[in-house]
Amino acid sequence: MTPEADPLADFLGHVAQHPELQEQLAGADFARVSAIAASAGFHVSRVALLRAQAQQILSLSDEELELLLDGHVDEVVALQEFDAYLGRM
Repeated sequence: MTPEADPLADFLGHVAQHPELQEQLAGADFARVSAIAASAGFHVSRVALLRAQAQQILSLSDEELELLLDGHVDEVVALQEFDAYLGRM
């Protein structure tokens, strides 16, 4: 891994190729995601996950934030898939 490498992005790329990991990650908290990443050979800290989530929230439009605040998480996810978020980083 080079100093410029992003372990979270690398892990998410790996997850995209492995449906079984996608299933394991569904509903997982930061500690569980970090443990799953470690078992797959990636060091993804809970801090990195929190930062990524915070950056994703900060990148949401006002419309998306309103949907989120109104409890329409599924609609926000449909608008902002995590892969799209990574493309904006």
